[in-house]
Amino acid sequence: LVAAHAVIPLGSGKALGMSLQNLDSGPMDVTTEFQPFGTGETFGYTSLAAGLTWSQSLTNLFSYGLTARYVRDATAGLYTANTFVDLGIYYRVGDTGAQMGVAIRNFGTDTAMSGEIERPIIGGDGTTTESSFADIAPPTLFLMGLTYTRALGADGSLQTSLQLSNPNDYAENWNLGAEYRWRNTLLLRAGYRLGKEEFTVPSVGVGVHTAAGPLAVQFDLGTTVHNHLGTIHRFGITLTSLSR
Repeated sequence: LVAAHAVIPLGSGKALGMSLQNLDSGPMDVTTEFQPFGTGETFGYTSLAAGLTWSQSLTNLFSYGLTARYVRDATAGLYTANTFVDLGIYYRVGDTGAQMGVAIRNFGTDTAMSGEIERPIIGGDGTTTESSFADIAPPTLFLMGLTYTRALGADGSLQTSLQLSNPNDYAENWNLGAEYRWRNTLLLRAGYRLGKEEFTVPSVGVGVHTAAGPLAVQFDLGTTVHNHLGTIHRFGITLTSLSR
């Protein structure tokens, strides 16, 4: 997975963002019920997502963002392409340290796979070619989150978070998180997901924030343990202009 994101401040609380994500599985073996160790054939999966975002702060307490995203998935000679919309709002509850946000992701119309695929005839001999497929509903997701930040001494702060995720094709689940920030330089993170069998071990992460000339640079490293996919490490670099 390769991803790139950029945000351009436009002044007056407005900003324009761009994002690009590309996933390539590489070659994978084709297996069947009667040939579980492979048929000698291979296939791959690729996914491309390109998005354009507009955001605006209407007041010092309230802001919103809107993203239009083009997504194309392809595998085994089939592909699907669609456009989705994300909408999110953010509200800061005065100077209490509490914040809340609500978002809808992947809102769009149904789409169907295109292309052709050859498959064996079940209960018969030979193969047949499939070229007509049923519509697929987009994976629309409703999110609602709350955070609370509290100072811990003169140099530290602790932020706790709670998020409800309600997808249209799966049971709702909850995310719990905490981040300790020391002198705005060192960040320690931990999180746990409730309601998903795949996650039984807390996630952990660390971040380092520093200045490099006219830019603020943040390095982030996170580790998540999946029951079936194993351990996944994520590394990120964030560059922010100090001239704003």
